[in-house]
Amino acid sequence: MSEPVPETFLAQEHFLEAEKDAPLLNMDKGFLKSQGGQMYKLTASWAGLLGVHGTPDPVADVPEGELGVEIERIIEKDVERTFVQPTSRAKLQRVLRCLAKKFGAYAQAMSYVCGFFMLTHDDATAAAMMSALNADTKYLGTDLPAGYWSTEAVAF
Repeated sequence: MSEPVPETFLAQEHFLEAEKDAPLLNMDKGFLKSQGGQMYKLTASWAGLLGVHGTPDPVADVPEGELGVEIERIIEKDVERTFVQPTSRAKLQRVLRCLAKKFGAYAQAMSYVCGFFMLTHDDATAAAMMSALNADTKYLGTDLPAGYWSTEAVAF
């Protein structure tokens, strides 16, 4: 898969220009643009390595307020700290809200990890990759339990 996947951020014609000031891309220094479609080739195996095969379930919409005021607030702030464009933020926020409901928890690191996955993977695949990371301790290190994404910082 060396051609861009249509629903990914990098496949959007002016994404890198529009998001040049996005915190997630702050250290990019032109690398993503210089790689072009090669980024898809470099990242194509990631989903499979995480055990995500076939077509993942679509990202489900979570009704406003269902996650609770505090989680909604944290997700909104994290999305603002990840991307600058309203369309990018809305797309990431939708995925993060779905994941927060599925995991029963949310942590700030989720916005950066998921946002990075969404650069070269569609929403559903990025969500499935996040679920794989959350479900298996081999991706979290030996001291971190499955279900690591949590709103409360513990063991620091």
